Amino acid sequence: MGYRGLATGGVAVWLVATLFSRLPVAMMPLALVFFAREEPGGYAVGAVLAAVYTIAETVGALVFGARLRGSFLRRPLAIGLLISALGVGVFALVPDAPLAVHIVLTVVAGAPAAIAPGSLRSLVTGLVAENDVPRALSVDTMLNQAAWALSPAIVSVLALRFDASLPFAVAAVSTALSAIAVWRLPAGKPVPETPSTGRRRALWSAWPVYLTSAAAMYLLATAELTLPALLEDRGVAVGWAGALLTGFAVASIVGGFGYGLRDRWPGSYRTQSNLLLLVVTLFVAVMALLPGLVGAAVGLLLAGLFQAALLTARNLSLRERLPEDLHATGYSMMYVGSGVGYGVSGMASGAVLAIASPSVAVLFGVGVTALAGVAGFFTERRSARRLEMLAVKES
Repeated sequence: MGYRGLATGGVAVWLVATLFSRLPVAMMPLALVFFAREEPGGYAVGAVLAAVYTIAETVGALVFGARLRGSFLRRPLAIGLLISALGVGVFALVPDAPLAVHIVLTVVAGAPAAIAPGSLRSLVTGLVAENDVPRALSVDTMLNQAAWALSPAIVSVLALRFDASLPFAVAAVSTALSAIAVWRLPAGKPVPETPSTGRRRALWSAWPVYLTSAAAMYLLATAELTLPALLEDRGVAVGWAGALLTGFAVASIVGGFGYGLRDRWPGSYRTQSNLLLLVVTLFVAVMALLPGLVGAAVGLLLAGLFQAALLTARNLSLRERLPEDLHATGYSMMYVGSGVGYGVSGMASGAVLAIASPSVAVLFGVGVTALAGVAGFFTERRSARRLEMLAVKES
């Protein structure tokens, strides 16, 4: 019990690689908005560039993630990170370039490094004992939340107090340091490869987990994107949105730490992830239903407390469903699901806000997420029963 099993040199290098690869991803959307705000087109151009970056990440995870093979992850990952660092670094050096150049550089920054979350998540499970895997994946989730908690402050200070190009320089250095750390990771153990004919079938069999991933990100995006409008509708200063989202991230880190303290929680990882999704959904609904700043704060903080546990259980559920050589690819597909969930949520929230109150927009997102969670739960139960019946027949 506890995190002592993670205190190894290999895990320390992985921590550096993971944090320095996640920070640029969390920094880029806001950095692009700040970069464009004083240029022709202003915030609209910034929003376009941020969308291009997100789309490039999603496509990159889908295209490059599908080509990951077994334990041969370090080389493609390091190369992808270096290409991304180059794209971000050039962006910082040519602030006056035409918009088309900035769009190309944004794609180069986002697509090649999109396999990093899945690859690093897969690599750390090979560095620890099997009973420490839940803790390692809890740390992975906590690092992600920490990056998203730190990045707004880093970008705001660098862009507003110094220069709008500086966040890109910092992101480029961070990505390059991550690539160096990846090269220093211990070599993974050889993993038997799934025949090419069975790879696609195995990956698609895990679609309920991808659905859970998309639903979780849909819900998070709903809460995040509607929060400023919700506060303003209640007569609360919009500036509280940043503090509340930081509180959400901190609560998520605390919850993730607590989840990793035990070797195993009751129920299968599949059941845990589906139930935790419904719990987080319930607390986001509380955010919409309780009045004032206190209502939004209570709902968000409680949702955050269970968010990291949800993401960790989801990762463990996918790990159980797929052969070992497909873990990195599966995590990349889950990353695609998250990107799709965030994008669809943004469009849906905008459409609902145009015709209804912010509280209704939040509750609409809650309803969609709950339906996806229930669908995933019953689909996985049916799939598990089918596998049990096949096992009985074969025996």
